[in-house]
Amino acid sequence: MDLKTITTDVPLAATVAEFESHLNFEDGHPDTNAFLESFIRAAQLRVERDTGRALTHADYLLTLDGLPNFIALPRDPVVSVASVQYLDADWVWQTLASDQYFISGLGSDVGVAIIPSQNVTWPTVGFANASVRITFNAGYGADAASVPADLKGAVLMLAAHLYENREASIIGMAANEMPMGVSDTISNYRTRWF
Repeated sequence: MDLKTITTDVPLAATVAEFESHLNFEDGHPDTNAFLESFIRAAQLRVERDTGRALTHADYLLTLDGLPNFIALPRDPVVSVASVQYLDADWVWQTLASDQYFISGLGSDVGVAIIPSQNVTWPTVGFANASVRITFNAGYGADAASVPADLKGAVLMLAAHLYENREASIIGMAANEMPMGVSDTISNYRTRWF
């Protein structure tokens, strides 16, 4: 299984102005917006990785080595599934018709799965790595305003931590990988499959 973000410019989970406010910056600070955005983006990627959630809308490509009966999509909340493609026994890419599968949990943030529709058997898939491609969109919304407040707060805390501790280690001090409160906040959002 491999997951790639195919949206080239994923919207930030917090604005630069929100980050500046979080850092208590006064007008006229020397850092550029692009420099500050890099910390927000790094924190957002970490929160998304640790929770399995997309904070803002993005398109993803999930590749699998076969077509199992239950495909859990590894980013929530899923907005839509654009296509399910597979490499057939003749090594030709085919698109599975949307009436051949059911999307369980679409529109929720509790975990989305693709399963065969009733009385449908998946087609035979060619024996190859990455023989199934699923393209889908996930995220809370189109911009930072859509991100839940506590997740945005976690991104801001982690971005501030990264901004203030740019070295890999701090001599003579205990350096934490993640500031207090971020782990607890994001643990509430981890997608769990039972």
